[in-house]
Parts: sequence; C-alpha cells; structure tokens
Amino acid sequence: MFVNQWIWEVPFSIYSKGQKEISIGSEGHLQWHPPLDHTIFGTVTDGLTSSVPLPFGDTFALQNPTVLSVSPTCVLAGSTFTINGTGMYPALVTSVVTGGTPLTTSQYSKASDSLLQVVAPNQPSEAPQPVVVETALGLSNSNVTIEIPYLFCD
Repeated sequence: MFVNQWIWEVPFSIYSKGQKEISIGSEGHLQWHPPLDHTIFGTVTDGLTSSVPLPFGDTFALQNPTVLSVSPTCVLAGSTFTINGTGMYPALVTSVVTGGTPLTTSQYSKASDSLLQVVAPNQPSEAPQPVVVETALGLSNSNVTIEIPYLFCD
C-alpha cells in the first residue's frame, strides 16, 4: 500500500482578491523505443489538474465566535435547538454556555463553523438565558438568548 500525503503552505498574500480556489497541475511524458534503437517508438503524455478550495473561504484569518441567532427561540429542557453564528470552528469550540452555566460536551455537537446543535439543559427560567460560545480564540457575544420555560413555550 502506498500513501501519498502532502502538506501545503501557501501564503495568503499570493491569492488574488475574490479568488475562491487554487489549481495545481502536473504533467507526465513517457517515450519508449525498441532495444538498441534510438528512434522513438511511442509517446504518451498525460496531465492532471486539481482545484483546491482556499482554507477558511475568503476570510483569510480565524475570527472570534459570534452568535447570530438560535432556532427555535424557545425550547423545553432536553429539546434540541440550533446556534447560528460565525467563527465557531468545530476544532476550536471549547464550550457552550447557557444562562451562565457551561454545558457538557455531550449536550452539543459541532456541525460547522456557523452551526452548533445543542440539547437544552435542565435549567428552566422565567427569563431568557444568554447563549455564549467559547472557542480557543475567545468568547462570543452574549446578547442572543434562548427561553427554557418550566412548562411550555408560548
């Protein structure tokens, strides 16, 4: 078994403004001839071009997390809701906090850098609770809230 792995380092400064991917090409050329004869008997030429998306889209820098919304805005304890935002890179999310209480890692899943799935904790309250995402880069805003009522959502 042969495994070919490459690690590429391409400075962001070489990308053009608005560029979404980079193409990498290679070409091979083979000639063969009969033994003891130097005339070319055959030629094969082949090429390969691969397009690779730019890392982090067109952001070019990791961002602090931002919570934009939750959906739905009211859930009962144990129900699932979604946090929508930016900069919530799955590998960098370290915690999700509702109402000032950190959730266990089993209570949320990292879907993408803009989406987290969360199981509402058993901490009902009369007031909406702030939702905060923490990544290795820092804390998100705390002005987006979720309602976790005692009995039912209005």
